[in-house]
Amino acid sequence: MAKLSFNKLSSDKKKFLEIVSENYPEYISEDGKITTKGMKEVCQSLEDSGYPQYSFNNMKVANWLCNATFNSSGTRGEFWFPMNDYSEETNMREISIDIEGRTININHKPDEEVEKEQEKYFRAMEIVTRNVFERKQKAVIIRGCPGMGKSHLIETLIEEYNMIQDDDYVYFAGGSITPSVFYETIVNNSDKLIIMDDCDSLLVHDEGLKMIKGATQSTGRCIVSWGKRNQPLSADGSELPYSVEFIGQLIFISNLDTKKIMASKKDIAEHLEAVCSRVDTFDIDKVIYDNQSRLVWIKRLIRNGLLENFCSTYEEQDIVVGYLESNYTRIKNPDLRTIFRIAEKLKLNPDDWEDILEALIY
Repeated sequence: MAKLSFNKLSSDKKKFLEIVSENYPEYISEDGKITTKGMKEVCQSLEDSGYPQYSFNNMKVANWLCNATFNSSGTRGEFWFPMNDYSEETNMREISIDIEGRTININHKPDEEVEKEQEKYFRAMEIVTRNVFERKQKAVIIRGCPGMGKSHLIETLIEEYNMIQDDDYVYFAGGSITPSVFYETIVNNSDKLIIMDDCDSLLVHDEGLKMIKGATQSTGRCIVSWGKRNQPLSADGSELPYSVEFIGQLIFISNLDTKKIMASKKDIAEHLEAVCSRVDTFDIDKVIYDNQSRLVWIKRLIRNGLLENFCSTYEEQDIVVGYLESNYTRIKNPDLRTIFRIAEKLKLNPDDWEDILEALIY
């Protein structure tokens, strides 16, 4: 029986292929990849085990088995093996893939180890973000999978520091923002904290990136300039200066994978790389990469009071957590929105909430 232990599917391509090659050489092609027949066998095994979402027709599964790296959208952690069975002997969640009577056991790290890694990483992220709130440093970028608390951290700090919108900070949430609107925002709020939440268009536009570079200079004055010939205008039609000194702070919250963008968009790669070299960038996908790590992080947030406004009793919170633990292998990418929906249905429809969720989530 071959065994493989890992914490990220995407980081163990070599080990996985070595195990398959050693035990099932007929499934390895000359170029070292799993053959189509091998992929079909593994996927059929998963499907027969009660996981129809892992059929061979699922391109995310086929892509992972081919490359053992990223899924079709390039995002780490979209594809995961269901880890429903718990082994007291190894203290790890595990799954067995049975191919023609031969078995590969794949194990995940213990929840406690995953939680320690997450706590360490998010503590570092919080410290740096506090530095920005306290004007000790210029900017921070927080990126990664949606719905896992990036915005929640910023909103919590805004409340903790008693900041007043438009007086102390401006907040843009969602939607597209043009370089001209961003420049106007810089001009009109040059001494404030500017928060761009899910305004990803700026990070893929050369003019927007140039302005961010100017606003986050690590030495000297931070001068942001309008790099076009025509006089920049504000929304009311009045003229804006061609340049302004920015003495405020910037926070960017994004779902974009900056490394993937730099690899695929050569025209902006230089500017984006320059921004990332100036600004501390945290990638939460490093510690939230599959459903197990999502569950561990969500449970920690719940213990810290995430559901206080949704559940009136601790018993209700326990019911929500229990439901998620029992069903998280069936939910695609469980996140905070999933938890809020479960708590909401439990509160609004105490007799039928599970049936409603069955119809909505799966």
